[in-house]
Amino acid sequence: VPPRRTIIVEIGDSDIEGIAWISGNTYALAHETTGRLSIVEIEDEQVVVQEPDVRRTLDTQVREVNGNGIEGVSHVESVDGVEFIVAVERPPSLRFIDEEGAPTRTLPLWLRMGDVSDIWASPDGTVWVLSDTDRVVVRLEVRPDGSVNQLQRVDLVLAQGRFEQPEGIVISHDGDRLYVCLLYTSDAADDLLC
Repeated sequence: VPPRRTIIVEIGDSDIEGIAWISGNTYALAHETTGRLSIVEIEDEQVVVQEPDVRRTLDTQVREVNGNGIEGVSHVESVDGVEFIVAVERPPSLRFIDEEGAPTRTLPLWLRMGDVSDIWASPDGTVWVLSDTDRVVVRLEVRPDGSVNQLQRVDLVLAQGRFEQPEGIVISHDGDRLYVCLLYTSDAADDLLC
């Protein structure tokens, strides 16, 4: 399937690990190396994102260490001062970020997962967490006391075998479909499939 649109990002470090839609043409880009979130405006026909498109930058205070850092970002309606949740690869955890970029808390994930490769925060308040190494999606709720309740666990297994490297996750607007992007390696090339 050909991509509907390709956008080149020429801001910050070169390792963008996550994107989250905020509203309209506003998106958050997660940079793994620096741990920063770039809030950008991307117009409908735009194909290159550069520094003038950045509206603000937030420092999550997560730095890449030995290849492990931010792996995903999700925007949430500001609840209890939280605007974003970022996924930290190892040890698997979620970091809640306020509107100024300051972490409000870090939540370790003890869900039999070796890593986190992406997250998606649902409007119903639950969080979907994707693991690359374990090839699993876990839906969880974060209780007011900070504890985590696992609501659902989906093993990523196809008729042909397992997903090889699941890297991204999103749920459809109606909540009926789960989309997982994976790195697919063939003899011809590496492709990102959803």
